[in-house]
Amino acid sequence: MQSQFYTRLVKGYVDKTLTKEELAVFFDLLSKGELESYLNEDMDRAIKEKVALKKTGSNWSLLKYAAILLLLGFAGYYFIPGGVKTNEGTLAVLPGYKHAVLRMADGAEILLDTNHREEILTQSGIVLSAKSGEGLVYDLTKLNIAQKENLTNQYSTLETPKGGTYQLMLSDGTKVWLNSASKLKFPLLFSGNTRSVEIEGEVYFEVAHRKMTPFVVKSRDQEIKVLGTVFNINAYANESLVKTTLVEGSIAISTGAVSKVILPGQEAQVGKHTINVKQVDVAQAVAWKNGYFKFDKLTVSEIMRQVERWYDVEVVYDSAFRDELFVGKIQRSAGIAELISIFNEGGLKVTLKDRKLRVTNGK
Repeated sequence: MQSQFYTRLVKGYVDKTLTKEELAVFFDLLSKGELESYLNEDMDRAIKEKVALKKTGSNWSLLKYAAILLLLGFAGYYFIPGGVKTNEGTLAVLPGYKHAVLRMADGAEILLDTNHREEILTQSGIVLSAKSGEGLVYDLTKLNIAQKENLTNQYSTLETPKGGTYQLMLSDGTKVWLNSASKLKFPLLFSGNTRSVEIEGEVYFEVAHRKMTPFVVKSRDQEIKVLGTVFNINAYANESLVKTTLVEGSIAISTGAVSKVILPGQEAQVGKHTINVKQVDVAQAVAWKNGYFKFDKLTVSEIMRQVERWYDVEVVYDSAFRDELFVGKIQRSAGIAELISIFNEGGLKVTLKDRKLRVTNGK
């Protein structure tokens, strides 16, 4: 009965149907932290269209709760949200978008962005196209035997800058998504007993199944071997661990003399000659690929490293900054002014000037 009552209170707030007496009960329960799980359910439902962020823990203020609900799209009911003070820096900073640089084996560079929709290059029998929804696609069907032999050991590199993301289909049919500030080195044509690529940054793979030819991914401090599976690798240089999260199938991870196999829903966290396997929220690990930031008890500094890469800004912290935990889900298409507003409503003080975000704890 209690859960039904709490659910009705939250739904009544969303639907703007609570009486004054019910509203008093609603805020009393908010202040005690008893509606958190019910609000989380509503956030998951509403996030398809809106954004949300909140600080974890029991020390919630009514203002922070109200801010969360407003950000979910419930404004105009009981509260009026405050505006964001913008400046020239704020207006100049935009969220990332689809763009990358392709460096060919011969040194040629091709700039890729959302404007490419048709065939962009035919070279030595290789046809490159950037199709809507598929990203860069290699078509090797027109190659003859001699041309294929000439491609042996020839590698290209796809690289996204800060504020960039891009998708690629390799010659074996494997689909690859690159997050911002990431790099993929790959052969134009796979040959031999393995299909091997190298990455930096964060990359999501949907590996085409080839029973006799394992797919190998080399990144900082680790090597991954699979036959056909779906997984995400976070191997940014400024992250303390390399994290590989498995969505489907199974993968074998090795670092030095240590090797482990992980299963769907698990994440391998690789340090110097160590592999720690944990059960994790896969949705959080792959949220970037689906157009979101998703935070499940992440520190502010962990969140801000993602913000730096996506908005191409520098984040600095007040000397008295306390690194607290947050949870939430935010669309990556949100402008930085909107993001600053969310953080400020969530209990931080975030300001932007000349592409530099300054972060301190709120009062």
